[in-house]
Amino acid sequence: MATFTEFNRIGVRTVEARGADGNIALYTQCANHLDGTPMNDSKVDGDIYIKVGYEYFKKNDVSEAVVPDPTFTDDSFDI
Repeated sequence: MATFTEFNRIGVRTVEARGADGNIALYTQCANHLDGTPMNDSKVDGDIYIKVGYEYFKKNDVSEAVVPDPTFTDDSFDI
């Protein structure tokens, strides 16, 4: 289980959790566990699922990370 020392809300449904080791993990708010049942305190493992205040969050994995679109170009700004 990870030990988090700081939580920062960085979006409406997103929390940044900073670990005691300095690493940062991103979590997205969730209402249901992976098995489809509603979240409750017994499903919080402190790593994949955390609770901040009264809300539950699931850790984002690499496949859920926002990756810039390599085909996007913006020629409207020139230096």
